[in-house]
Amino acid sequence: MKTILGSIIIIVTLVSCSASRKIRTNASSISPIHDTLALEKKDTLKTEAARLLYSENGIPFQTFSAKVKVEYQDENGKQPDVNAFVRMKKDQAIWISVAATFLNIEGFRVLITPDSVVVMNKLEKTIEEYPFSYLQSRISIPVSFNDVQELVAGRAAMTGDSIGLVKSDGNYLEISLSDKNIDNIFYYTLPRLLLAKQSARISQPGENYTANMLYEDYSKTDAGYFSTSRDVRIPEKQQHIFLSFKQIEFNKELSLPFNRPDGYTVK
Repeated sequence: MKTILGSIIIIVTLVSCSASRKIRTNASSISPIHDTLALEKKDTLKTEAARLLYSENGIPFQTFSAKVKVEYQDENGKQPDVNAFVRMKKDQAIWISVAATFLNIEGFRVLITPDSVVVMNKLEKTIEEYPFSYLQSRISIPVSFNDVQELVAGRAAMTGDSIGLVKSDGNYLEISLSDKNIDNIFYYTLPRLLLAKQSARISQPGENYTANMLYEDYSKTDAGYFSTSRDVRIPEKQQHIFLSFKQIEFNKELSLPFNRPDGYTVK
């Protein structure tokens, strides 16, 4: 009886560890792939690349929520870590509540829609309203509302309309494409086809810079595999952002509370 009970405990333990183990993509070690594929194989890979980027781009979702620890560093040094609670309704709105990790008191609430950005400063009791272009001016990556929600959900963003070169070395699938002022390279793991890395070369008036986004620690959710660790580096601007996701939920009922209290100053 003890032997049987011990075997059950071992099996349960192994199953539990397997279910919770995160999948590593080794994104930081990925380098450009040397092209050695035959022409017919390239055509097959282009079809697969189009499916990945456009028809089966990550987890399909209508709603998304998560707790995100945000670490940020720029030319002024490392900034205080914050916790952000994020909720999204696809193509409608992104709701964010921000608190400093050492206080755990909500300091800001942000509502982003395809047309606007509203920032509620709960510490100074102010509300600021901007067009969506304000967000584009505040971050280094020129993104649309759709790009922002895709990035948060761990899906390929800024994918453009046409695929250029497609390569593979047996470990990764490399997809290159250009769209307007962005040259993108995506890397997917093989055989699982999980997004591991996106390298974007961005050309803006008067400046050129790169943004490297690494996707690590994939966990199995009810909706599919989700990258719980994101590392974003923009060397030319000395910016480094690290995101750690917890409490991840897809396609659940959720609300986006954003009441405007009396006594707040609208700027």
